[in-house]
Formats: sequence, C-alpha cells, structure tokens
Amino acid sequence: MPRSAFHPINHDEVYYVLSGEGELESDGKTRRLGPGMAAYLYADAEVGIRQVGPEPLELIISYPLPARTDD
Repeated sequence: MPRSAFHPINHDEVYYVLSGEGELESDGKTRRLGPGMAAYLYADAEVGIRQVGPEPLELIISYPLPARTDD
C-alpha cells in the first residue's frame, strides 16, 4: 500500500465491511477483511485500507461521540 494512503487517527475507529474485500494496515500489521468482518482501530495508530479483489469495497466506519457535559 502506498505510504500516501496512510493517515494517523486521533480517536478510536471501527471499520465494518458490508461487501467486497479489503486489506487493512494499522501500525505495520496487515489483515485482510471481508463481508461481515470488523476491525477496531485505536487512537494514535497510523492506518490505511484498500480494496483487493474485483468487487467494490463498501464499509461502515464509526467514530466515538465526544464526551457529553451538562452545560
């Protein structure tokens, strides 16, 4: 994966694969993900994901909500 595809994240993220296949790298560890699989990425990681295979990679990416305060 080209280094330009990587970016640091400053919060936790969850990637959930709806369809297609992807190759996810986080802090130098690479995993292949397919439909129904999820990956939990931790804050301060350097991450990148790319489609592999012929079917388009479709993801849901979730982020945490900021902490609520009683202002």
